[in-house]
Amino acid sequence: MDVKEARLTHEVAMLSRQLNLSHQDPADRFIAATAVHYNLVLATVDHRLIGFNWLATIQ
Repeated sequence: MDVKEARLTHEVAMLSRQLNLSHQDPADRFIAATAVHYNLVLATVDHRLIGFNWLATIQ
């Protein structure tokens, strides 16, 4: 598995406010938006970020 670093940009910050998440945790929003923006698979065990069809995750 390749590991990549992704920068937090203005575009990512703006996208974080548009995501369909049931909570307002800014860290979760930035993490999810970064993965979506860069088309990355997010490695997480956070149950609040798993199960969305618009966010690719692995546990």
